[in-house]
Amino acid sequence: MGQKRESVLLDNAPSRLKYELPNIYKNIRLQDKDQYRSFETGLRAQLSHLSENREFFAAALRCHGQNSLSDYMVETNEEYITECWQAAHGKAPDSRVASAVAFSAAGFSYLLKRWVLNDCAEDPSSVVAVICDCIPSAILETLY
Repeated sequence: MGQKRESVLLDNAPSRLKYELPNIYKNIRLQDKDQYRSFETGLRAQLSHLSENREFFAAALRCHGQNSLSDYMVETNEEYITECWQAAHGKAPDSRVASAVAFSAAGFSYLLKRWVLNDCAEDPSSVVAVICDCIPSAILETLY
C-alpha cells in the first residue's frame, strides 16, 4: 500500500518535477551557502527542508532507476565535497583522497536517505553529529 501511495505522490506531480528532483536536491545543498557559518549549520538547514517536505522526499527516495534522487544525492554530495577540498587545497584530490571523498559522499547521502525514510524521527542534531563523525577529519575540516 505504501508503494502505491508514493507512486501517486510522484505521479500527481507535474512531469517536469520528476526530472527536476536532482536540481531541487542540489539547491537544498547549495542555496545560500554563504549564509552558513559551517558545514553543520548548512546540514541542519538541509535537514530542516527535508523534514518539512518529508512525505514528498520519502516518495522520491523510494524510486529507483534513471534520474533517481538517491543516485543524484551521492553525485551532488561528491561534487560538493570535492569542490570544498579543491578550494581548501588549491588542487584536485589525489586518488586516495578522491576515494575517501566518494566513500564519504555515499555514506553521507545514505544517512540522509535513511533519516527521511524513517520519518525524520531522529533528532537532527544527532544526525549531524553522526555524519560529522563518519567523515574523515581531513575532509570534514574543508567543508563549508
